[in-house]
Order: sequence, then structure tokens, then C-alpha cells
Amino acid sequence: TDWFGLLYQNSFSQNHSISASGGSDKLTFYTSVGYNNRKGSSIGNSADVYNFNLNLNANVSKRLKLGFRVGGNVGQTNGFYQFDPFRYAYNTSRAIPAYNEDGSLFRYKKSSDLASFNILSERDNTGNKNKTYNFSPTFNLDYKIMDNLSFESVAGLTYSQTNGESYAAAQSYY
Repeated sequence: TDWFGLLYQNSFSQNHSISASGGSDKLTFYTSVGYNNRKGSSIGNSADVYNFNLNLNANVSKRLKLGFRVGGNVGQTNGFYQFDPFRYAYNTSRAIPAYNEDGSLFRYKKSSDLASFNILSERDNTGNKNKTYNFSPTFNLDYKIMDNLSFESVAGLTYSQTNGESYAAAQSYY
């Protein structure tokens, strides 16, 4: 059995984005949205990220400039739980079949446990998922009091959240 052939794939990533900008001497803007997808070399290892950005700058008067920026992203990664595909593919005997003659998964006893094992079933019935959320608005103010004196202020907020989940379904050895 070619375990590397069953557990690995060609890795692939793609990145798409679109942006727009414009304005006048009084108001300028920039906005963008994007998507990134990565499939790892191990089947079942992947990531998806969506992002956005918006910048607005206004020259309210000769003395007052205001700005606003907001950006963020949402992402999810998928990985493995309780097994290492490389270690399995490297250390497992090639004489152990992955499938029975009828196409069903071949299961074998790893130890004296009652449960039987198949690495493809483990890959498909266990996992580790992480979801991330990031959001960051920023405001800035620039007021020219006199030619050589100005007041500048920047205020920002950042919100980040990560939710992790590891699971093993009833069909898994674990």
C-alpha cells in the first residue's frame, strides 16, 4: 500500500483580491476584499481566509483632517486530531491494505483493544478546526491650531476571537 499516495496530495494555494480607490482633494477612499485558500500537502489540512479593508480620509477644512480605517478577516483552518499522517505513512508496513477486496475499508487491531483501526477512517472521522475573527477600526484627527502647532489624535480598537474544536466521531478508533 502506498500510504503517502493515500494520505498526501499536491499542495495548492490561491489568493484573490479586488480593490478600488479614488476621490478628490476633499475626500479619498480605498477599499479591498480578498480571499485566500490553502490546501496542504496532507489531505485534510487546509485554510480559508476572507479579508476586507476600508480607508476614508477627509480634508474638512484647511485646518481639519479626519480619517477612518476599518479592516478585518475571518478564517478557518482544518487539521488533524490524534494522528500524524507523515509518521503513519513512514512507519506503517506496506503489506497492510487500505481497502478490502469489496472496496470497504480494511480494519485491523492495533493492540489488544476491541476497536479496529483504519487510517483513512481516522482522517475522515477526526479533526481539529480553528475559526478566527479579527476586526479593527481606527479613527484619526489632525487639527492645525497654528502654522507651527497642531493637534493629532489616533484612536483604535481591535477585536480578536479564536474558537478551536477538536473532535472524534464514533466511527474513529480514538
